Amino acid sequence: GNWDYGSGNLGAGGANPYYVSRANITSFSPFGVGNMSALPITLIKFSVEPNNHFADIKWTTALEKNNDFFTIEKTLDGINFITVKTVPGSGNSFSIKDYAIVDNEPYSGISYYRLEQTDYDGKSSYSDLVPINFYKDKKMDFDIYPNPNNGINTKISVIATSLETVVIMVSDLSGKIIFSNSIMPDMKNEKINFSIPPGLLTPGMYIVCVSAADMSESRKLVIK
Repeated sequence: GNWDYGSGNLGAGGANPYYVSRANITSFSPFGVGNMSALPITLIKFSVEPNNHFADIKWTTALEKNNDFFTIEKTLDGINFITVKTVPGSGNSFSIKDYAIVDNEPYSGISYYRLEQTDYDGKSSYSDLVPINFYKDKKMDFDIYPNPNNGINTKISVIATSLETVVIMVSDLSGKIIFSNSIMPDMKNEKINFSIPPGLLTPGMYIVCVSAADMSESRKLVIK
């Protein structure tokens, strides 16, 4: 809600009960203290780990408010998602809750999982994407050039060793996907070139992941 200053106390109802005000303030600073208890859940962690041929998916909440259910989703390209499983929520909870499921059919190579939370009223929110990599011993060779560069002309060249779709994903260090694309090669050992749109990448460090079938490889890209 809006910051409040001057005389007052903890709100106890009305349009916005989630605020605290402070007395004897005559200028812009200091502030009052906001209360975030209106959020549907407090997610402590969400993790995905390989376990032999399966993916172990775990998450923990510290607070749940009107939480109907969770949906675990996975994707190869950050655009198209499929549902792995739906898990009932705890409704209203003020204690630590641990959840765990297993994906028996994870994708080969690098893929991404996310957690969707849905309220009783149908409103949903999502966690950040979490990457997982199977068959790490199989690598895929590719070139990034120039690297470093100024973000205007970033090229990625890949040799397709199979007829499987080649997927490229560029993410920042927090895991947020900035750019993704995919190409189906016409023949084995075909050279495939990707171009990242000029100006899309601001100065910083990024992770470029290229995958196809059960092969994948990640490298760093620096934009000055």
